[in-house]
Amino acid sequence: MGLDNLGGCRAIVPTIGDARALVGSIKQKFDHELKRDDPYMDEPRESGYRSHHLVFAFKPRTASEDIFDGRRIELQIRSRLQHSWATAVEAVGLYVGENLKGSEGNPNWLRLFELMSLELARTEGCDYAHERRAERVEEIIHLNSELDAIQILDTLSHAVSDLDRRIRDPNYTPQYCFITYDHTKRTVSVKYLGSPSDINAAYGNIEHDDEKAGSNKTSVVVVQVDKIENLKEAYPNYFGDVQLFKKNLSEIVLGNDAKEYSLPPIEKVPPPPKVIPDDSWLRQPRRRRWE
Repeated sequence: MGLDNLGGCRAIVPTIGDARALVGSIKQKFDHELKRDDPYMDEPRESGYRSHHLVFAFKPRTASEDIFDGRRIELQIRSRLQHSWATAVEAVGLYVGENLKGSEGNPNWLRLFELMSLELARTEGCDYAHERRAERVEEIIHLNSELDAIQILDTLSHAVSDLDRRIRDPNYTPQYCFITYDHTKRTVSVKYLGSPSDINAAYGNIEHDDEKAGSNKTSVVVVQVDKIENLKEAYPNYFGDVQLFKKNLSEIVLGNDAKEYSLPPIEKVPPPPKVIPDDSWLRQPRRRRWE
């Protein structure tokens, strides 16, 4: 966003119906001037990106706000399912070191996200996403196999959630996150390293263990800690969003449909039974005490 903009914000709501309702309410009730209306939720970008963007020019209501006259603010409204897609794109871009968000990088990953966007749109009832589904699912299965996409997403989400559990030593600030996935044990481990020499040593240990085992059973990715923390700041529910996308990818690979995000119903707990206090002792006549 340019210098003439006041800022931006994003609203993430449970379903596409909620998102559409919020868009309608904002357009009806906002006093500010609508400058741009981009319905990417129903007319996705070529990459598969889905959200609804509204850009408003600020209209002052008091003299003290005149300095902000005309400044622009962008609102992004999307469903939880759409947000899970966007978060997964950011996560994999971090993993492969490419700007997948900007449609740059590995064409197989870009194609997988494009196809998955259509699957999620189909789940949300978008008419444009129903054509040629059998071919689409077949291609998704093939791309997942080529990329090992489900496992990479699971590895990344668990590794990033590990940052929440890390005990921070004020005297030591790690620079790198060294993530390993053991294909035999199907386990993820995370180490925090402070220098490139530490990374080389860790790689050496992995290579030694694989050589000893007689197979390449371990995959490794190294990511700068500040990039992960920046990603978590942009996507606070990072773990849940990536897991939601991974779960839907897994369902499709198994031949099932993706599932729309839903909140469990709020359980109504009945009020406790009313207890009537026993005040009979108050009604009893007092006996005079004689000395």
